[in-house]
Amino acid sequence: MLIKNELKRIFTLPQTWLALLIGIGIVIIQGKTIFHANAYFIDSAYMHLTGFDSTGMGTRLYTTILPLLAAMAGGVFEADKVSGLNNLKIVRKNRPNYYWSTLTSTFLVGGIIGTLPLILEGMYFFSKFSIKPIKPNFELMPIDKIGWGYQLFIHHPIIFWLLSLIIIFLFSGLFANIAVVTSYFDIKRGIEYIIPFLLVFLSAIARDVLGQEWLGIPSILTPTFSNSYQGTGYAIIAYFIIGMAVIVFLTIRKLKNDGIS
Repeated sequence: MLIKNELKRIFTLPQTWLALLIGIGIVIIQGKTIFHANAYFIDSAYMHLTGFDSTGMGTRLYTTILPLLAAMAGGVFEADKVSGLNNLKIVRKNRPNYYWSTLTSTFLVGGIIGTLPLILEGMYFFSKFSIKPIKPNFELMPIDKIGWGYQLFIHHPIIFWLLSLIIIFLFSGLFANIAVVTSYFDIKRGIEYIIPFLLVFLSAIARDVLGQEWLGIPSILTPTFSNSYQGTGYAIIAYFIIGMAVIVFLTIRKLKNDGIS
């Protein structure tokens, strides 16, 4: 019941709808900026989608700004702390239930924020263009042969697209949870939104400095870039597992510090 109520509350917050609108705006930018030939002369939905067509501005922009958008869901914990509402919830439901239900609800809403614009985009392009598999020898194939998803893409592209959405959902939920655990510390309000973006930005810097594409979270979350280099599939799994492990660790530590075993 607490998770259900938290979900309802987060969906009524202005920042949640702002994040969704920004996400939708980015996929519209993608549709408007893709290479002219892709937009009008190639009958394949997969040659238009954000994350698949790298000629559009949306492909690079979406995964870069995604941590900020998802963090808008996680900001609810800091808002409760500032207003004192968290103390009322803790009295009613006890502290562990409040913490874990907040993490669960923000994870789900963060995931929805990250994927809903892409789902709406897919529905549009799938109704306008073919969703049949692209021929393996197609010159503009968006997924490279060395990529972790190449075989799946050439045989079952719609399943590959769904898998890409699941990855975006999981990482969006992770970014929202990072915003929550950031609020465990004494911070100024608003910092919780910046930390997920900062971590992703630092991963991109590490990628560029070390020349290892798998280090950059924006790269591994973008299907066309993620499948242009080896090792990115393992990086996706490793980043998510490590990120969630840190979130669980910090939450358990927070509960112990608050006197809950």
